Amino acid sequence: MKWILPIIAGLMLPLSPAAQKDSSAPPEVPDEETAAVLYTAAIVTLHNPNDAKMDAIPDMLEACIRAGYAPACETLLNIREGWFHGLPQQKEKAAELALQLARQEQKWRNKPAMHRACLSAMARYARYCESGFGRPRNLEDAYAWVSKAAALGYSHAQVEQARYLMLGGGVQQDPAAALKLLQEVCLRDMKAPHLFNYMGCLYLAGADGGEPDYDMALQCFRYGDHFGDADAVNNLGIMYEDGIGMEEDTERALKCYRRAASLGSKEASANLMRLTEEAARGPMGTRTQQQVINGAVRVIETLPITRQRKDMLLRHISKPTEE
Repeated sequence: MKWILPIIAGLMLPLSPAAQKDSSAPPEVPDEETAAVLYTAAIVTLHNPNDAKMDAIPDMLEACIRAGYAPACETLLNIREGWFHGLPQQKEKAAELALQLARQEQKWRNKPAMHRACLSAMARYARYCESGFGRPRNLEDAYAWVSKAAALGYSHAQVEQARYLMLGGGVQQDPAAALKLLQEVCLRDMKAPHLFNYMGCLYLAGADGGEPDYDMALQCFRYGDHFGDADAVNNLGIMYEDGIGMEEDTERALKCYRRAASLGSKEASANLMRLTEEAARGPMGTRTQQQVINGAVRVIETLPITRQRKDMLLRHISKPTEE
């Protein structure tokens, strides 16, 4: 990597006297080849927290963004969010950058990679609006921005739009519309994050006709497993453990919880510990119908929503019959 050092040195030269005097002059825009080299230099420095030039990385990445170098967009947003040791979290600047990129999507429509980066920033800004990260929390703004990105064909945003429709945040709750949207995304981009987990939850909640469709829910969670969705794998384990639409299968449940835990699911880790302890105590006997329903409820409970929203979604779960 010795060849990078002279490049970094050249890029870190101070402004000329003329440029220092005219602070209102527009920032210099490097050509694409220079932007690629500049980005490489920034990444090398970023992964060396002891480098004295760490503070210069945001400026380097901003220059790359002005040149339309797409990878710099996500990297700088991650830096502003506080992902990297040695650079402070700057919530307001993260929100400002995401909004700036979102508003520039028309400018970059003739450059697919940069345009997609703008759509990704638009969806990220929607999350900032939802969580109140770097700006006041506003669910209506969040839904408006994620809907705009979805309308422009960004599949990740379409999945998130379906989540809003499923839960009712910032828009009237409409599980059937959410499921229809996810089915459309499935035809174009099966790798979209959370796609099959949300579909499985909706089928389990009876969004497709009012009654739970256990077979479709199981199929969706299995697809989620195939694509490495930790929440989908955990929910698959719940179905196996509680016998939702099938016979109970503790061994398969344990396998699912182990896999989901390895993918980062904290709930799966808790389920794995609990079920392992229960298995060590011996057979638990036959589960009642109410326990099966409780298992379905646990799947819905995995969603990161308020108690009120969970109750609204759980109305679609069938009630147990009287014995």
